[in-house]
Amino acid sequence: MKLDLQKAYDRVNWNFLKTVLIRFGFSAKFIGWILECISSVSFSILVNGGMTKYFKPSRGLRQGDPLSPYLFIICQEVLSRLIDREFLSGNVKGVKMNVAGPAFTHVMYADDIMVFAKANCREVKILDECLDKYCSWSGQLINRSKSGLIFSKLVCCARRRELKSMLAMKKIQPNAKYLGSPLFNSSSRIKDFKFLQDKLESRLLGWRSKALSWAGRATLIKSVALALPSYTFSSSNVPVAICEKMDAAVRRFWWNPSNDSGRFLAWKAWSDLCTPRASGGLGFQRAKHTNDALLSKLAWMVASGRDSPCMNALRSKYKGACYLIGDGKSVDCWKDPWVPWIPGFLPTPKDSLVPPNPMLVSSLINPDHPSWNVNLLQEHFDADSVNAICRIHLPIRPSPDKLCWIANPKGCNALPTNLNIFSRLSKGSPLCPLCGVEVESISHLFFKCEVTRIFWFGISWGIRADLLPVASEMDVVKLVVNPPVPPSTSLNPRSISIQSSVQFALILEAIWNYRNRYVHSNNLESPLVSIKILELKIIEHWRAITGLAGASATEKSFWCPPSPGSIKLNVDAAILPTSARIAVIARDEGRLLIKAWAKSVVTSDPLIAEATAIHWAVLLAKSESWSNIMIESDSKVCIDALVADPKYADWSISVICDNVKHLAREFSFCSFCWVSREINMVAHTLAKLVPSRLSPVLYFPNNLPSLLEEAWFRDFSCIAVVV
Repeated sequence: MKLDLQKAYDRVNWNFLKTVLIRFGFSAKFIGWILECISSVSFSILVNGGMTKYFKPSRGLRQGDPLSPYLFIICQEVLSRLIDREFLSGNVKGVKMNVAGPAFTHVMYADDIMVFAKANCREVKILDECLDKYCSWSGQLINRSKSGLIFSKLVCCARRRELKSMLAMKKIQPNAKYLGSPLFNSSSRIKDFKFLQDKLESRLLGWRSKALSWAGRATLIKSVALALPSYTFSSSNVPVAICEKMDAAVRRFWWNPSNDSGRFLAWKAWSDLCTPRASGGLGFQRAKHTNDALLSKLAWMVASGRDSPCMNALRSKYKGACYLIGDGKSVDCWKDPWVPWIPGFLPTPKDSLVPPNPMLVSSLINPDHPSWNVNLLQEHFDADSVNAICRIHLPIRPSPDKLCWIANPKGCNALPTNLNIFSRLSKGSPLCPLCGVEVESISHLFFKCEVTRIFWFGISWGIRADLLPVASEMDVVKLVVNPPVPPSTSLNPRSISIQSSVQFALILEAIWNYRNRYVHSNNLESPLVSIKILELKIIEHWRAITGLAGASATEKSFWCPPSPGSIKLNVDAAILPTSARIAVIARDEGRLLIKAWAKSVVTSDPLIAEATAIHWAVLLAKSESWSNIMIESDSKVCIDALVADPKYADWSISVICDNVKHLAREFSFCSFCWVSREINMVAHTLAKLVPSRLSPVLYFPNNLPSLLEEAWFRDFSCIAVVV
């Protein structure tokens, strides 16, 4: 319910206000001052241009008095507590932003009130009684013709009619606003926020008739024009197009205040005027930058643990945030999420009956060496929490703690089909835009739609999409990564698998692009043209892969020794259900195996295991006093995290990769290179042979296991092995 109070300030009952102040514990002297301030006012009315006699009111708060908003909020607290009492007694359930979040019963900003309840007659009747009771006490009156109701899409029409009749209110229109911001989003966000542009232009239009100096225009722009959309900017992500039009309106007013159309001469770039005054600018602000800054303030309140109902609801809805420990000086052990492998990311205290004292994570780290103080961990946390904390890698160099998104570090993992958009935003139609018959899911769009099946069967190879083993979204990934190969083929199964992967990937891309051209450009072209282009792309990719495969067979099909004076270390990891085994192989330019190490580590994450193997290889090379080293791994993700931009590294290995790069600076030469599994077979073989114990195992050329010796001999003899 969105409530409108009729003449809210003018109807406040003074006796009610006095009673509320007494109940809040204010002294009699202070209450007397307050009543004297509000009752000493007198009014006079103009009738036909003449003033009548002054008279004193018996109720109401003066508009414009700085004390009035505070007194009004104190009165509104009575309504808030009436609703809270019903909520605590279980008579009103409220609504939740998500299942695990807190329930809301009402939000208030002065006289702007919204009340939330389940769509049943019992709760609505209880809330209506609370409103009537508050109005009878305070003198307020709800304007039910201007108030309105908002229903969930799951509420049936009969229930809606019943509740509207019970409350004597209408349904709120789609263009309704609350505190100046749109309550609902339409299909066009630019249309939703165009009121900001219109409001700014109307304000500038009134200023154009005035002869303002440069200083006067600058003051108006900063104090009024840029402050108009501040609330909307702090609560909504305004489209870039609206922000650019607002900047254009302000820019025109600055350079050409007398005309609102036509060309004008700008003597300085707007970006220069938007720089701070200390840097030579005028301190103007771009609308989009202001919007981002105010939204960042909201995000900071969520991340910094500010305790308020709104922040608690946002934290519960947008879960998955967890701190990556750097120095631990900004993370509270008991309040901030920082242990990624336990529910809620918070450790469990050893004694749950005793409330824990505030403690920073930095106090749990040994000051002389970046490692966990296990004795302190066992003193404060239970066994499961201690094991989870010990799995957190600490950086060698102290760095600030960083908040990351655990659940989805790489971004979105779903295509924006109509079904996803409809289920998340409850907007539009969930039906397929191409055939309009069935719901547009991923399986329907790519494999079952009558329009897109021609992309499979219409190409020269004639694939039956309805016979492909696809039942879920993960099956689509498996179809591309590990495509089905006909068992009766006389060709190389590996070559057929690679060609099928390319073929399936390009067909899926062609279908998706064809669908988007129709949805966004309303261009439903004949698929025959797209199929012809698709066939050419498939053949082009096949030729490119065949060329690369031939080059790989002649140049990269065997292990290459390091340059003279260098040591090459090959690393790999083998994953078990509860642990992983890592191995390091060290060889010189003569292909001779110098040493081999292997051990078990407590992790079941393949990425962490591969990164740990690289980190261990650098530590071993440092202990052996080797100055020039080359490290090879078959984990492309880890190698890319070490040689490419670090911001693209997965959160789970970012600290390990930072430590590796820090250690690499201590060598005269240190390089990281990705190789295929076939080239890394010696390290791969050793990783599978590691005994299930945490202590490292050291091998020399004279005591190698037979399988490891065979793998090394194949590399030594430059025999290419393809598994």
